[in-house]
Parts: sequence; C-alpha cells; structure tokens
Amino acid sequence: MPKTNDLPSSLRKVVQMSWNWILASLFLVFGIVTIDSDSLEWSITTILLYAFPLGCQAFKSSIVRFGALWLGIFMIFQTLLTPYIHYHIEYRTLQANINTENKTEGVIQKITTDDMGFRVYPRVDYNEKKGFRIFALGGSTTEQILLDDQKTWPHLVQLELANRFQRKFEVINTGVSGTRARNHFAKLKKLIQYKPDMVVILAGINDWNKQIADSVKVHYMEPYFLRKSLLAKAIKAVDVFFWGPLKDKLFGGPDNEVKKATLENTSKKLGETKKKDSLNRSHKFSWKPKDVAEEFKMYLKKIQETCSDQKIPCVFLTQPSGYQETASSDYKRLFWMTPPFANYTLDFESMIYLSRLYNNYIRDFAGRYKVSVCDIAKNLEPSSSIFYDDCHFTLKGSHAVAKLVSPCLEKILASKNLVVESNI
Repeated sequence: MPKTNDLPSSLRKVVQMSWNWILASLFLVFGIVTIDSDSLEWSITTILLYAFPLGCQAFKSSIVRFGALWLGIFMIFQTLLTPYIHYHIEYRTLQANINTENKTEGVIQKITTDDMGFRVYPRVDYNEKKGFRIFALGGSTTEQILLDDQKTWPHLVQLELANRFQRKFEVINTGVSGTRARNHFAKLKKLIQYKPDMVVILAGINDWNKQIADSVKVHYMEPYFLRKSLLAKAIKAVDVFFWGPLKDKLFGGPDNEVKKATLENTSKKLGETKKKDSLNRSHKFSWKPKDVAEEFKMYLKKIQETCSDQKIPCVFLTQPSGYQETASSDYKRLFWMTPPFANYTLDFESMIYLSRLYNNYIRDFAGRYKVSVCDIAKNLEPSSSIFYDDCHFTLKGSHAVAKLVSPCLEKILASKNLVVESNI
C-alpha cells in the first residue's frame, strides 16, 4: 500500500481534507455527547462551538481550516482536564467600601463594608483595638447582605454583649456568600494579626452542598459540560476580576457596580422564582452519606488547632435551616438550595439527614477537642417568619439568632473570665 507522501498531490490533498472532515466531525460528536440538556442556552452554545471546526472545513483557506481544528483540539483538551484541575480562592471578602441601600420586607436597609470588606458598625480601627474584639466567620447566613448593618445577628450580638458587660464590644462580620470551612480557615489566619479576643464560626450548609455536588450526578458526562469547563471558568474570572473593575473606571464609577453586585447577591439569597420550589425538580434522589466531607473535617481541625496555638477562644455555631420534619408544605415551596443552582434535588428526608449529620459532627467535634459550641440550630423553628428560604434569616430570624448566640457567648466569656465588667 503506497504511503500518503507517495500519492499524487491532488489525491494527497483529498485524503488530507477527508481526515480534516473526520476529525472535525468527531469534535461535533463530543459536543453532542456532552450537551447540557437541562439548559437551552448552554445546549445551543455547546453545539455551535463544537460545530465551528466542522463548518470551517468548507473554507478554501488552509489557515482557517487548520486553525479551526486546533481550536477543536484545545476545546476537547481543556474540557477533559477540567475534572482534575481545582483552583480555590481561599481568602475571600466582600468588596471594600460598599455603600448602598436595599429594600427588604418593605424597609430600606443600609448596607456598607469597610476598607477590609467587612460589615461592622460603627467602624473600627484594626490597628488600635478599643474594645473586646470578636470576628464572626461564615457564609451568607453570617454575611446577611439583605439586612441593614445594624440588623445583622453579629451586630445585634454586639449590642447585647455591650449591654450585659457594660463595656465596648467590636463584633466584626466577615461573612461571605458561598464560603466553606476551608475559606474560614484562610480568613482566620489572616485575622490573627488584628488580635481577636474571640472568633465565632457558623459553617455547614455550603460544605454539605459541595459534598452533594461532588457526589450526586444526573448525567454521566456532567463533569465535561461546557458550562463547567476551564474555559467557562476563565471567562467568568476575567469578567469578575478584570472586565468588571475596568467597567467601574470607564463607565460611571464603583457605585454602579456595587449596586449591581448587591442586587445579584440579593437575587441569589432569596432565590429567583424559577429556582424556588426546588424539592419538586424533575430529577430527585435520595442520598444519605455515612459521614461529612473529609474537607470539612480537615478544616474544622485546622481552625481548632490555630485557635489553640494562638490561644484564641473559638466558638462554633450549629447550622440552622428549614430542613426539619415540622416544616409546612407552603414553607418548603420557598426552598432553592437542595442543592442550589442544580438541575436535580435531593428529597426532603435526605436534606434533613444531611443537616443533622453536619450539626451532630460539629457537636461531637466540639466535645472531642474541648472547644465551645452554641447549639442554635435546634432552637429555630422552620418557618417563613424565621427564614426567607432554606436558611437565610429574616429580620425576625436575625433577632432570634442573636437572642440564642448572645447568652451562649456570655456564659463562655464569664466561665473563662475573659471580660471584666466596667462602665462604657
């Protein structure tokens, strides 16, 4: 059989073009196999992108044909690599110096952050401590971006403690939506330099949702969906870290971007209409793991060890949520985090099981390592008067949390003789 190089140039060209068409067709087949059938937008984008090399083979220009093939090779390569490459932004804060307003429950809420991206009122000088300093670490249930600076549970705890001990307290809210135990550990390491007298950690729901996402799959090829690829993540990162700030400078300053970010956060916290009633998604699973995620275990231990080494009293809070048997049918229709932003749901029994699994682990962990815990989860009723949705606190809920956390911290402070009562 003659080699390709021994063939006449015209026939060699036909053979080469045939291979080009076959390769480009394989790219399209891969796109069809990895199509995200639950999203029309991503389905169309996937087909168009993977069909592009095939369409380019009709061009006469060899640069266009071969360039399109290399694009297809790049797309396949980065997609196949995606499940094996993990990048975490460990230390995360809100945008610094936010100053905006939001209407929640018919009331105007003033939402600000300081130079560190933290929520605290009044502002503090981190280099000159003027009171008993407590940092509150957590996700969106600590951040409480929907509520006024003076209505978040960390601020209400600040007022309660100052009134109880008759001295100045600084309770600094460092919560950020979506953060997990690994992020709280990174933040704790950063905050040591600001001499905390105590650290309070509310963690759980973001960690168990990550465990769900890592373990439950509707489609076999889901890890290779275009929306989950390195390219999609890179485009999002460019928008967040480069294009967004550039638009700030070019088109109207930071206030517009801050308001946009706040509104986007608000939408996520409450859940858009199409994302509510998540327990009735078309794909439903029962999933009850034997243990919490290993990552959660590891970073809780790292937090505890850091607190011990630095001699900082660290207090863990159990994670309140609406995943309780007494939740009404009407209230459960507000859920959207079972898990969030997914095309499937766990059944309600599985969500109850997971919340108990993580909270029991926090209780057992605290007992095992002799650290303090405030068990607030068991004392909050599952209702729309306490939670906007699965777990985010209403104004009433925020007060209820503060009423549970404050006396718990008072007992810990008194038992350790950490605060001497004095006139403010």
